[in-house]
Amino acid sequence: SLRNSVTMSRIEASLASSSKLKDKKSDVSHGSTKDTNSHPSIWLKLQAFMCVTLLMALILLVNLGGIYVLFNPGSSRSKMMIYFLMLYASIRLLTPGGAIHSEKQPEGGVWRAFSERYFFLSSIHRRYLNLSFAKPLPKELVEAESRSNAQFILAAFPHGCNSDFRVLMDGIINETFPNLLKRNKIRALAASILFWIPVVREISLWTGCIDASRPVAKAALDQGKSLLILPGGEAEQIRTVYGREIIYLKNRKGFIKLALVHGVPIVPMYVFGCSDSYYTYNWMAQRFRLWLVKNLGICITPCSGLWGNPFCPLPKTTTIVMGKPIRFEFVLEQDNLNESCIDTSISKQTPTKEEVDRAHAVFIRELTALFDAHKTALGYGDRTLEIV
Repeated sequence: SLRNSVTMSRIEASLASSSKLKDKKSDVSHGSTKDTNSHPSIWLKLQAFMCVTLLMALILLVNLGGIYVLFNPGSSRSKMMIYFLMLYASIRLLTPGGAIHSEKQPEGGVWRAFSERYFFLSSIHRRYLNLSFAKPLPKELVEAESRSNAQFILAAFPHGCNSDFRVLMDGIINETFPNLLKRNKIRALAASILFWIPVVREISLWTGCIDASRPVAKAALDQGKSLLILPGGEAEQIRTVYGREIIYLKNRKGFIKLALVHGVPIVPMYVFGCSDSYYTYNWMAQRFRLWLVKNLGICITPCSGLWGNPFCPLPKTTTIVMGKPIRFEFVLEQDNLNESCIDTSISKQTPTKEEVDRAHAVFIRELTALFDAHKTALGYGDRTLEIV
């Protein structure tokens, strides 16, 4: 029989160079510090504000309009609303991400042209936030991504109040992962409740989201797709505090187990500027909001952005930094042989708790090193990564 065990010494050796990031000055071109984009033009601010406001108005109109029609089917207003809802239904049926697509399937309903050309809110907000990936990317990541069988779990932190960067980065991620995008191999996991809200559902599907459930994630990995995951989820979202870098990771090990089971490397990501996108008011109904997250999976984060709008972020430069792929190796030993075979592509269907814990500790170390290596250059040198 075969006996598998995580070879942590080999993990340590393969990550030795990345661990030195803490002691070396980063040579990455970050573009600007956190204050560079704090005063965009009033015209750009107005565009960002109006785009978000109009989108929120559309979402409310569709959802509240549908409720109104249900309870007042015979009124003249209902007839007008029915025509509007029929238009919405037609768009939903005729575009990717429509009714024939499902968030429960790994394919989802991706519509790349939507993010790259048609969704004007994304292009405006990318300029408004000066959103970018720190360049150059780690050479190990570039080399791994160029392979025909490239596959990753991209673990991004922090979630932030609204995780605006997740939607906005969809239109520029093709520059970072051209091979994966060419093969249509990236999906993002999103909270199940988002797919129950008309308009929000379509935008989520068009921008590459699928349901953040274990069966869906497993099916996507089985098909060779890479996953963008925000491991902190609602628990991290509700703990967001303006001016502090807080991530919820100590008890988040599901994505680590996925990586071990499927033999997929994890790429740590940190989004600088995300924690400063909104002013937060965590003291408001905190116990009730925690109860909603725990029991219903619904997160309400009292916050305010530009001109008090809770959905339009403050004009803070947002920079996404990426680490080297963390690959976990397994050793296969046969009882009747004296030699062992090491293969980094081997997966393990039932990793032990100790193996998951040790791999989790390696990820925390690498994410912390990534944060510390870039924080000074990006203007966050006075901050410490708080892991709860």
